Amino acid sequence: MMKAFACDSVTGHPLLRKRKTCACGREADHTGILYLKALQLSDADYLLTLFSKPVWDNLGLKPIHTLQRACSFIRGEGSNQDRRFGVWHTEHGLIGSVAYGVHAKEVFISYWITPLFQGQGYGREAVGLLLSLIEQHDVDFILADVYHDNLPSQALLQSIGFRQYECLGKHRQRPAIRWIKMVR
Repeated sequence: MMKAFACDSVTGHPLLRKRKTCACGREADHTGILYLKALQLSDADYLLTLFSKPVWDNLGLKPIHTLQRACSFIRGEGSNQDRRFGVWHTEHGLIGSVAYGVHAKEVFISYWITPLFQGQGYGREAVGLLLSLIEQHDVDFILADVYHDNLPSQALLQSIGFRQYECLGKHRQRPAIRWIKMVR
């Protein structure tokens, strides 16, 4: 059973807000406030403005350049992650998304932050908020697949307790690595 979370007093949206110390255990180092909100089909137009060929290529996704494809992304079609959340910044709006899917005693996660906001700690904070959601489930481990050449994402995962688990071979012509974090 998932815990209820507070609602934003201004927007009324369910929140997981940044704390002084993020859920990933690191001290928060910026003043913006992030929150996660389940992506809705009504967010598809906004989401389209964030996607570009480099973004969907880095995520290993088919091109997301139509409203129909954005809606498919929001619904998690063809993905291990069926729970998708927008990463919302209180000043800048939607800046990325995180997702997870529970399969037996394991959880698969994915995450991305739009290039304009990368390198500022928002990815780490968003993944920390995602891990707070996952804590509500009875799972043994969390998995994330990352391209071999995506060093920032690998560093993020390692810094919050993930370790390399296995090489996956090539996905969309690029080698990938599966990362794991034991929960129990």
